[in-house]
Amino acid sequence: MGSELTKHNPFLNDCPYWLGTREKVENGIRYIYETSQGKTHDGYDFINFKKKKENGIVIEELTYEIRDGGPVEVNEQE
Repeated sequence: MGSELTKHNPFLNDCPYWLGTREKVENGIRYIYETSQGKTHDGYDFINFKKKKENGIVIEELTYEIRDGGPVEVNEQE
């Protein structure tokens, strides 16, 4: 993600820059940050960022579709 997005959402700074996971301890709690990618049902590329507790419970999640050469945040609840 470009620095323009991360300056408005510090959550993205903790996610791995490349695909995969990284662990971070915050206030004594272990969290797993994950970056993944794929294709939407209509053929667009997407990139997904998650923050999970070690038991798998998702704390925060953002998805961006790549449209017209740039990332567009997707609201998963639409």
